[in-house]
Amino acid sequence: MNTGGLDKLKEMVEAEFQANFQAQREELRKHAKQQNFKIQEKNRKTYNFRRREPKPYTVGDFVAIKRTQFGPNLKLKPKYFGPYSITRA
Repeated sequence: MNTGGLDKLKEMVEAEFQANFQAQREELRKHAKQQNFKIQEKNRKTYNFRRREPKPYTVGDFVAIKRTQFGPNLKLKPKYFGPYSITRA
């Protein structure tokens, strides 16, 4: 059965189709990566915008530590531990 070179043509078309498909996939990956970077940068900016700078403590300052464990019978106890003196900073 003579196909008249259709097999070679079919292989060429398939190879070109695969090359185009791979190029499109690479382009989509590149675009998705750029979008991820943009979203990460936006999230970083909004997170850092609301963040406060830490208070600089010096030796001799007095601090109080907020109670982190709550439970029964703590209603009348103070909300903070301390005051504590800073010994090294």
